[in-house]
Amino acid sequence: MKTLLSTLLLICAMASSVANANLVSNGSFENNNVNAGTWSWFSSSSVDGWSGSNIELWNDFGGMIAQDGTKLAELNAHGGSGGGAFSIFQEITTTAGELYDFSFYYAARQNTNESFLVEVFSSSGSLISQLVDDHIVKQWSSFTSSFVAADSATTVRFTTVTPLSGTLGNFIDNVIVTESTTSVVQASAPSAALLTLFGLAMLLVRRSK
Repeated sequence: MKTLLSTLLLICAMASSVANANLVSNGSFENNNVNAGTWSWFSSSSVDGWSGSNIELWNDFGGMIAQDGTKLAELNAHGGSGGGAFSIFQEITTTAGELYDFSFYYAARQNTNESFLVEVFSSSGSLISQLVDDHIVKQWSSFTSSFVAADSATTVRFTTVTPLSGTLGNFIDNVIVTESTTSVVQASAPSAALLTLFGLAMLLVRRSK
């Protein structure tokens, strides 16, 4: 009986862990080698998970510490963007009709006028589109939101606004999208599967007594 109960509790924990797994690959920009106290820039094709413009990665450089792990990304990257905006994006796998939590951290490099556009969208249209312009110089702020997926694939994108094409500004770190622990229909209700497993576990506890 105790073995069965332990197994059920382990399944509950595993189900919760899977539901909260980050769908964004390399959301903290940790997978490239950058020596401590330095920075380097990479084409987006060289940064796991990401596409678009060049990406500049810092590792404890200039007094700016990563919010998660050891590295962070500067959106206004070295190498220029041909006079246009810098834009990096990633497509993630989603389930239409499911609720997802979306968050990331951001900071200014030089001044509080820095800003960028964050978007979440799919082939069915825009889910989130917001100008992020309340930066603090070298101090992390958090952005949190939620969206209901409309398709099996959803894109998260960051695009520079100020400066538009200059190479100094807009730090980003710890980009996370997870399946929400709340329900689209009833925000306070846990998933039916977890409730069923938990109820069964409690029933077994009572019977064992």
